[in-house]
This record gives sequence, C-alpha cells and structure tokens, in this order.
Amino acid sequence: MSNVPLQPVDYASRPNRFLRFVAALILISAVALAVFYFSKWWQAREQLQRLAATSDVPAARPAAEPAAPPENAATKYRIRVNTNVVVRTNPAALSPAIGPAAMQTNAAPDAAVAVAATNQSPDLKLQSIIYRLDKPAAVINGEMLHVGDSIKGARVISIDRHEVTVVLDGKTNVLNLPRL
Repeated sequence: MSNVPLQPVDYASRPNRFLRFVAALILISAVALAVFYFSKWWQAREQLQRLAATSDVPAARPAAEPAAPPENAATKYRIRVNTNVVVRTNPAALSPAIGPAAMQTNAAPDAAVAVAATNQSPDLKLQSIIYRLDKPAAVINGEMLHVGDSIKGARVISIDRHEVTVVLDGKTNVLNLPRL
C-alpha cells in the first residue's frame, strides 16, 4: 500500500448542474405563485373598496341614537332558512276518523280513540331508541332504560327498532317514536 495521506473531497471541482437547475426552477415557480396570489388578493381588496365606496352606508351615528340597518345590496336579499321541522299533533285527538288506530282497525271511531289512548301513555314520552341486538336501550322522559327497568310505575318489556312496549297498571302500552 502507498503511504498517501487521506485528502478531503473537493465538490467545487465537480459542478452538479442538474441540481442547480431544479433548485432554480422551484424558486422561480414559488415566486410566480406568490405574485399570482398576491395580485388576486389585491384585486379582491380593490373591488371591496369600490363596493364600499358606492354603497349608501351612512356615517357613524352618535351612540345615543339607535342605528338603523343600512339599506344596501347586502340587506335587500335576506336568507331564509327552512329547518324542515314539522310538529304534528296526535291525529286521533283531532279527528277520530283520521287517527292511526282508526286506520288499523275497522272499529267505530270511539273505539279507535280508546285504542289510541291505550297505546300512548301521556306521562311517558319516548325520546330515543338505541337498538343493539345484545342490549337495546330507550330514552324515556330523559332517562336511559333497558329491558326490565321501570320508570313512573311502568316496566319496560321489550325494545324494538321503532317502538318500546311497557306495562303500566297491568295494561300493555306501546310507545312509538314521534315522526318528524
């Protein structure tokens, strides 16, 4: 072997033109994107200033006088939101001929009202059903109940996907979820 001492590598003697080209390309594209987005922001800002200058917004009023809403393009068109919440009353109480019990049975209207009254308990309100095969639960009057639990003297017998069956004073009552 030779006794030549180790020498450091001189990277300056080997120029890497490809890496320099890629770095320059990335730098130029970043600057171009920055200029593009800045110009878009500037145009939007100027457009808002022109819109504010042409609107009829009154100057600030004294604090003692209540400020009326300005009459400009933004207040001419009001947004109306429809929540699609429908409140339904008990159809059997309104008209015995329309009630769900009357539709299910061919009995007289008075009998349909009696059947509807036994199916719904006025002091128990079913709010939610959490249906699982192993242990279903129901929320009645804000309390989570399982099969076998009791509330206000009523014992939960079964919980199905859309209804809960309870026994109250020896009578079987079926509680249904309210339809929205």
